[in-house]
Amino acid sequence: MVKLTEYEQNMLEGAEGPAVADFTDVDLFSLIRTGDIVELDGSTGEVVIWKKNR
Repeated sequence: MVKLTEYEQNMLEGAEGPAVADFTDVDLFSLIRTGDIVELDGSTGEVVIWKKNR
């Protein structure tokens, strides 16, 4: 667990931007490897993983 400073808490409370969170059907961290490029679209919730050629 991470404890936020009062400043960080105030910044988060004032944030009104979109976010990508809570993936229930897949564990993204099991798919992403070093060198892959991950593209997140906070407006649509879309996540694209560009796999590095191995």
